[in-house]
Formats: sequence, C-alpha cells, structure tokens
Amino acid sequence: MMAEREKRRSEGERLDEMGEQFRARMDRLVPAEFRRHMMAANREFLLAIRSLLDTQIERLDRKEKEAGRKATRVNVE
Repeated sequence: MMAEREKRRSEGERLDEMGEQFRARMDRLVPAEFRRHMMAANREFLLAIRSLLDTQIERLDRKEKEAGRKATRVNVE
C-alpha cells in the first residue's frame, strides 16, 4: 500500500516537474505580450459564453413564469 502511494506521489512530482519545464520553455519561446493578449482573449471568450448562458437561463425562466400564468379551462358539469 505504502509503495503504491509513494509511486503515485513520485509520478505526480514528475508531472509537476515536466509542467514547470514546459512553462519555462514556453516563456522563452512566446513573448510575454502575446501571453497577456491570449489570456485577455480567453477571458473575453469565457465572458461571452457566460452572457450566452445567462440569456438562455433568463428565457427559460420567463417561459416557466408565462406557463404558470396561463388560464386553464375547467369544465363544470
């Protein structure tokens, strides 16, 4: 059990190290200004998706309210 946990921990550490190496290489290859622009573009994209979702949720809420307000015909004998 302990050996398996150690193995997983060491695999995680290796992945962390590989991630750090990748980031270091990217920092050398990709200018900081480009990274800033990409982060800003990613944020704007996510805000656009949020706006789309908010609009769709509002439409669903309106439809639910309208459905609840409609008169129902009841036949009385």
